[in-house]
Amino acid sequence: MSEDGSARPRGLRWVLRQPVNAVADTLVPAVMDAVDLDEAIEHVDVNHVLARLDVNGLARRVDLQALLESVDLNAVLDDVDLSRVLARLDLDALLRGIDVDRLLDRMDVNGLLDRVDVDRLLDRVDVDRLLDRVDVDGLIDRVDVDRLVARADLDRLLDRVDLGRVTERLELSSVISRSTGGLLSSLLDALRRQVVGLDVLTLRGIDRLLRRRGRLPEGPESLVRPEVGGGVSGRYVGPISRLLAFGADVAIAGGLFALGVAVSSWVATLVTGHGFSRSSGLGWTLLLVAWELVYFWASWSVAGRSVGMAIVGLRIVSVDGSTITARQALARIAAYPFSFVLMLGFLVALVQRERRALPDLVARTCVVYDWGDRPAEMPGPLTRWLSTRGVLGSSG
Repeated sequence: MSEDGSARPRGLRWVLRQPVNAVADTLVPAVMDAVDLDEAIEHVDVNHVLARLDVNGLARRVDLQALLESVDLNAVLDDVDLSRVLARLDLDALLRGIDVDRLLDRMDVNGLLDRVDVDRLLDRVDVDRLLDRVDVDGLIDRVDVDRLVARADLDRLLDRVDLGRVTERLELSSVISRSTGGLLSSLLDALRRQVVGLDVLTLRGIDRLLRRRGRLPEGPESLVRPEVGGGVSGRYVGPISRLLAFGADVAIAGGLFALGVAVSSWVATLVTGHGFSRSSGLGWTLLLVAWELVYFWASWSVAGRSVGMAIVGLRIVSVDGSTITARQALARIAAYPFSFVLMLGFLVALVQRERRALPDLVARTCVVYDWGDRPAEMPGPLTRWLSTRGVLGSSG
């Protein structure tokens, strides 16, 4: 068209182009229908073709926008095996020739991300394989921790942390109590090991004086585990442990008695205006002895051990290793006064093969080592020395 709107005469080039266009419009669709694009692409060296083409000049001469509008890309993608095409392309060389920064500048990245279904994308990602291919050590080595910390605003980070909730979830009181309890248990076990060592040495010396031969019973069969080298859990106790436990119980029971008397006197003073004081008379002595017997019987009946025995790590059981009954506890208490006559009742434990004192013989009980939920073990050097002489099982 001319500037005034009239038809402009067409030149010779236009006239010659018309037959060519007509032939192309007829042949190209027929050829495309007859050609197997996948097979054709498979026989074509795409890299070689791209190397021979002036892609930049071709791109400048082609109206890509018009080309893309006229092509049904979905149909083309349906007909082309993209996996085979990509397999034949030198993607590394192709990516090296692309200016990624310019490409991203011209792309609407936000729009692209809006169209991506991230959930479906993550579902198709094999995280394990991805992590297997990541050199985590190398990645960490390349991180400059100092620069990372320097760029972090620690004040703002701490302001956003709810320290109250963190403290609640940590349960610091439980952590502190467990740590303190663990330390006290370790110290107590260390003292117990020394006492057990003294027991074993004392009993070994007594056995030599009595010229005993052969292996003595170690403890109730249901409690002794000979496969545990150096362990004394369930074995009969020695005289040092008994003596320390008894002394601790007498002190504890006496302290409780004195406290009870003081509280009773204070209450009596509040109610009647007249208190009473403890004296050394026979009545107070008998009352103290009665309280001591009640203290022992109640402790043995309820827990199978007294407080002093629990501290040293001892427990009273039946001769077969089962828990004692209240009747057996009462029988032991009944035999206690006779045991104090010249201490013969307790000295029996030094010579009796199962280390049982007179109260144990009367009540058909015995006393064994028991440290609760922890194994009763002797000091390492002493265990090794006794094991070499056949006193204990192998320390394995």
